[in-house]
Order: sequence, then structure tokens, then C-alpha cells
Amino acid sequence: GRSRKITHRPWAGLALALAGRCFNENGQERLSIVTRLSDAFDEEHNPSYRSSYAIGLGLLNATSAGPKLLKVMRNEKEPSLRGYCAVALGMLCHRDARDALREMVIDDTNPTLRLQVATALGLMSDTEVVRTLVDGLRHAKTLSVVSSIAKALGLIGDRSAIEPLQDIIRNPKEPG
Repeated sequence: GRSRKITHRPWAGLALALAGRCFNENGQERLSIVTRLSDAFDEEHNPSYRSSYAIGLGLLNATSAGPKLLKVMRNEKEPSLRGYCAVALGMLCHRDARDALREMVIDDTNPTLRLQVATALGLMSDTEVVRTLVDGLRHAKTLSVVSSIAKALGLIGDRSAIEPLQDIIRNPKEPG
């Protein structure tokens, strides 16, 4: 049943997702949990609650939710919800989200969102974006942008970034 305290619902959703991982991926119990979390994601208006349902869907590997999560990530204004949808898409390895995620990781307006997007790309083992991020690091103008790009590269964890990063460190003309 529904929790009487609305603030308990997102936690209940995450707990249900974790419990649901014990069931066979194609089993009726797990599919039932996916349906409930997916419905909760659709019906909820609070962005932080929707975020928890998105992560729950990612934990359950609910590939059927991929298109919905991608649409919310692209269209919502709330950066936190967009970021958690990105992470969930990364958990799902939702390939249709790659281009949108690659575009978003370049945007330096929200360092937290950038890290969530980089986490998604890291979960997808997307190393193609490394070159773009290293290039962005070379042109970064503020320490917060440098920091968020460096963290993003660390999250993706591709060895091809090591040499360009060493070059940047050794070059005194590069930003701090």
C-alpha cells in the first residue's frame, strides 16, 4: 500500500528496488516492482522524489524505462532531476542517451550536473568523450570548470586521458 507519510515514499521506492534485485530479471515479481516504480516516477511531481524512482529503475536494470528517463533528462528544467535521470540511464547503458549525455558533459553551467553526466558516461564505458573533456580542460577559464572536468575524467577512468593531463600539468601556460 501507499505510505501515509509522503516523505517515506522515495525511500520505500529505493528499498523496493534493492529488494527487487534479488528476483530473476525477467520474473513476475521483479517486473511488478519495475511497473510500480515506473508508475511512481510518472505520477510524482516532486523532482527529488522522481530522482529516487529514477535511480531505483536504474538499479533494477529496467531497460523499458530508458526512453522515459531520456525524455525527462532532455526536457526537465530541474538540474538535479536531470542528473539523476542521467545516472539511471548510465546504469541501464541506454545507448540512445549517449549523444545527449556527450552534449551535456561539455556544458559547464552546472558542475554537479556535469559530474552526474560523466558518471553516466563512465557507467556506459564511453571513452570517446575523453578527448572532448581534455580539450575542454585546456580552454577552461575558471577553477570550478577545471575541477569539474578533472573529476569527470576521473569518473570515466580512461587511460587515454593520462598523457594529455600530464601535458597540461607540465605546461605553465595552462590554467591552474
